[in-house]
Amino acid sequence: MSSADVTGVVEAITIANLKTVAEQPSILSNMALQNSMFIQHMSQTNALSAQKRAEDNALSVQNAMELARLSTVKSIAEFNTIDASQARATQHVLTGNSVASEMASLLATLNSGGQGVKSLVNTPPQGTI
Repeated sequence: MSSADVTGVVEAITIANLKTVAEQPSILSNMALQNSMFIQHMSQTNALSAQKRAEDNALSVQNAMELARLSTVKSIAEFNTIDASQARATQHVLTGNSVASEMASLLATLNSGGQGVKSLVNTPPQGTI
């Protein structure tokens, strides 16, 4: 190889190195822009996920409140439709106490006459008369 060939190879390598060094700022700038865009995208994705979780939680609370309301309405309707025999049977099943069953029966009889709980309130204690 002649010295002119060696000089040409050295110049080619120098030009290639200069080109690489000259392109580095733009390559680094592009990488920084890409990283910035990726971070912004991930932040927006996380914000949307958090908003969806909050909406799902609010929907769950709303569903639970609606279920509680319907349960309360159903319970009230059940209490309003119960008759004296059902009340007596329920009292006996729940307590197994015949005295409590008899008291419930007497109260149911009084309720059927329109007196209700007032009959118990207006009754004087025994031994004061």
